[in-house]
Amino acid sequence: MSLHPPLFPALVDENGIWVLAVGKANDPEQVRVAPYFGAQPGDVVKLILQTAAREWSHQQPAAQNADTVFDIPKAEFIDGLAAGTAADLQYTITRSSGNSETSLDLKFGLRA
Repeated sequence: MSLHPPLFPALVDENGIWVLAVGKANDPEQVRVAPYFGAQPGDVVKLILQTAAREWSHQQPAAQNADTVFDIPKAEFIDGLAAGTAADLQYTITRSSGNSETSLDLKFGLRA
């Protein structure tokens, strides 16, 4: 079973395409990873943002029975928009056993 993509509440649906209005974005923007089946103490979640400018990532322990919340600096989206309009978010869970799983991608556009 695949892991769901990250939750990014700031995205808006523009004609079937998820878009982040960078000019209206918070600093930082919050992205959430929902609780997942089989979560154990010691699991680590790594969030990865890919834009045309670069890859940004951050990892932290998985929250137990709650969303794992990540703060992405607005500068990552500003720099990404300067280099292009496409962005992608995904996360990897490394379980305490050492096994890892990667989520489905959340693809979205960046606009001013």
